[in-house]
Amino acid sequence: MNILKLMKIIKITLQTVNIFKQIKLLLIELKVRKMLEAKGLTEGQCDLLVAVLKAESGLNTKAINKNRDGSTDYGIAQYNDRWYIPKYLSIQEALNDLQKCIDIFVMRYRQGHLRDWYGFRYGFFRKFL
Repeated sequence: MNILKLMKIIKITLQTVNIFKQIKLLLIELKVRKMLEAKGLTEGQCDLLVAVLKAESGLNTKAINKNRDGSTDYGIAQYNDRWYIPKYLSIQEALNDLQKCIDIFVMRYRQGHLRDWYGFRYGFFRKFL
């Protein structure tokens, strides 16, 4: 097999992988939207909260990010281990229990604490609206 043919196969494979990743993210978004709607949120509220989650984690339910202060954020809503874990949920729940993550996220939103999320506080969510 010549190098050009191999490069074409690799390119097609990478494009296919990218398509599957995009589909996975769309399915997560649909699941999150259904959970938000089940909590009685309006379409506009759902749009806002999904945009914040996209800014925080890219909708990656397994996201783990270290902060400059030495703390760590976990899961789709990037729950901080100094503020949210273990008060509201465990690390394992933050990474594996999407329903619990959304329940806490909505609870904090309704309590007026959306500014707890960096992506909201600094307006990064706007590019996802």
